[in-house]
Amino acid sequence: MFGLDAYVSKLTADGQSLAYSTYLGGSADDEGLGLAVDASGSGYVIGITDSADFPTADPFQGTYAGNQDAFVTKVSGAGNSLSYSSYLGGSSNDGGFGIAVDASGSAYVAGNTGSADFPTVNPVQSANAGVTDAFVAKIATGPGAPALVTLYPPDAINPVGTQHTVTATVNNLFGNPVPGITVRFTVTGSINKTDSCLTDSNGQCSFTYTGPQLAGADLISAYADTNGNGVQDGGEPVAVPATKAWVPPTSTPGQANGGGQFYNTGHTDKIAFGFSAKNKDGKLTGECSVVDPSTSTTVKCTDATSFVEAGTHATIFGDATVNGAATTYRIDVDDLGNPGKNKDDFFITTGTGYTVGGVLTAGNIQVH
Repeated sequence: MFGLDAYVSKLTADGQSLAYSTYLGGSADDEGLGLAVDASGSGYVIGITDSADFPTADPFQGTYAGNQDAFVTKVSGAGNSLSYSSYLGGSSNDGGFGIAVDASGSAYVAGNTGSADFPTVNPVQSANAGVTDAFVAKIATGPGAPALVTLYPPDAINPVGTQHTVTATVNNLFGNPVPGITVRFTVTGSINKTDSCLTDSNGQCSFTYTGPQLAGADLISAYADTNGNGVQDGGEPVAVPATKAWVPPTSTPGQANGGGQFYNTGHTDKIAFGFSAKNKDGKLTGECSVVDPSTSTTVKCTDATSFVEAGTHATIFGDATVNGAATTYRIDVDDLGNPGKNKDDFFITTGTGYTVGGVLTAGNIQVH
């Protein structure tokens, strides 16, 4: 054989004329060996091609893979355009001989292959068992089933309390983007959160969340929920997890100190506190005491590892103990008047989960 093209023709209902008729091929030999038609009149063609320039459109496999490939092509009902057209094969001889189509427009194709690298997705048999094997494939409508999910950035570091965005990219077996796929994210670590997004025409979608108030780390996992049932099923691609580190912000020069009282959450008792922190010439010092009789909690800050001053507000990070157990802390204060009663405020968060704060009922805070 030399110089053969496949062709697709549609006759009118009375058989007296052609509704359309078209070549289908490249510069080498191409044969059409099977045809199916859906309810809308679109034609689905399967065959074999030796052409590296066989016409493709929105392909799941866009390049000629070897000696001879199968091809699968969907021709529009009018016959004047290709809805999709793709190679199907590996590096050796592959041929497509049978095709059928279901009510949803998915094509079912069969043929034989001599390729050890014939493309497989969710296979019942994943490897070539002989010189030539049969193959069966389902060509879903659209760009094909997701085969790979990647997350970007794979690793990142942000200041605590800021937002972090992770972008997922979903591709099919041949590296083409898959739109309209739900990607489900799970964050575990300093933050525990789940969310989802829908991929766009580039096969991408993004997920944003806010980090913790204290230093910590997260593991971000994701998978492509191909069937949209909200459960990770076998065969649905899973991303290599991304990691996220949350660190205290870069220190600024300054100092803050003060003490006083504020009401507990239930306004049944008052919590007493005192603190001081300073960053001078890059040297950080800090200490604090918080006594909460309503919960029998005592916090003692032993140092300062970060100090940030912004106007009348200061934020301090460091190490502490809560009732003798080692942990970390974050203090946020506002110097809004002198004296500070009914004006200044004090808030503390610890790694144990103990968090209190409020407007001073007595005392004063200075940020300077």
